[in-house]
Amino acid sequence: TVRVDEYFWLRERENPAVAFANSNYLVVWNDERDNNNDLYAARVAPAGVVLDPGGFPVCALGDAAENPDVAGSGMNWLAVWEDDRVGSDDIYAARVTPDGTVLDPGSIRITFDTQNMMEKAAAGYNGTDWLVAWEDGRNGGPREVYAARLTGSGVLLDTGGILLCRDSTGGYLPDVASDGTNWIVV
Repeated sequence: TVRVDEYFWLRERENPAVAFANSNYLVVWNDERDNNNDLYAARVAPAGVVLDPGGFPVCALGDAAENPDVAGSGMNWLAVWEDDRVGSDDIYAARVTPDGTVLDPGSIRITFDTQNMMEKAAAGYNGTDWLVAWEDGRNGGPREVYAARLTGSGVLLDTGGILLCRDSTGGYLPDVASDGTNWIVV
């Protein structure tokens, strides 16, 4: 067990996710240290040494970010989360470098909807591009699963997303993995 923040008990932390890239782990979580629901991260060495005690903000826009996931490439990480900064839950992302620099401080907006229905994002990397999947309730019925690709440089390739699952019972809590060429979304 590695404690990422020594003052954990003073502030609410929830929904952690972790991924490995470039010889270290990146842990992301919801953080309420400023009485806001922000997204923080910390790098952790394989030996369990926390490289960023207390973490650093990935998205600190004031009570917006929640339910994060993270995936690693050979070099960077991609953090994804649901975010209500524009008044509806949409999916956002940001790339983080091996030294902990957030390459997309304003975030990359993945979904563009006004119905407050995009939730539970998951990310994966196939050696070239990222894939971000999420629960989508834009049609008002059972949840569907959509996904969108991002290039390694953070360019959104699928504005509006790609429908992956439409079922009368709904699609919930997607996860993404890759064999280095293809993705699988469950």
